[in-house]
Amino acid sequence: MSTRYFATILIIGFLNGFNLLCGQTGHSISVTVNHAAEIKVRLAYHVGNQQYVKDSTITDKSGKSRFTGSEKLAPGVYMIVLPGNTFFEFLLGDDQHFDMACDLNDPAGTLVFTGSSENSRFLEYQKRWKELLDEALALSEKLRTAPPSGPEAANLKAQLTAQEKRMKQYLAETAEGNKGTLLGAIARSIISVEPHEPAIPAGTVNRDSVGA
Repeated sequence: MSTRYFATILIIGFLNGFNLLCGQTGHSISVTVNHAAEIKVRLAYHVGNQQYVKDSTITDKSGKSRFTGSEKLAPGVYMIVLPGNTFFEFLLGDDQHFDMACDLNDPAGTLVFTGSSENSRFLEYQKRWKELLDEALALSEKLRTAPPSGPEAANLKAQLTAQEKRMKQYLAETAEGNKGTLLGAIARSIISVEPHEPAIPAGTVNRDSVGA
């Protein structure tokens, strides 16, 4: 076999492999729950304010599991639901081949993604949005219990107005920096934050439960 012929075969094989990688079909999402052998893991999704289970599996002895299928799942905000109805959310768009891992005792706080840059950004967005939301809610509670007139109420209203501007600015920056993605669409859809009653969007971490 000539060197030129052998090189041609290698190039063709490489291109075929590259095309397979770029044209991945279906979905393959691995979920590792550290130190959680043989537990039930559910894949659920949002429709409005309701949640529905799409699939379920059991982790192996090392805590690994995988959701696979020959067809892509509909894009949207999905959830991994763990025993005790604890869960965390993630985004599912065009790329449906990636890995995630967390600890059972603190899923949201230990969650990491591999192979999904959008979900890594979504994770940062969740953390920062929760910080901003908690600050706004704390100011709202102080305003609720403060005397309706006087310098304290006026000061709290000013602080809350400034906080709402920071929240809107953060959403606008997130939407602009993630144009054409599901994360960008989520941020843009909730830019209109109502005064004194900050919206709680899909993606807020540390929610307590989900319907079966």
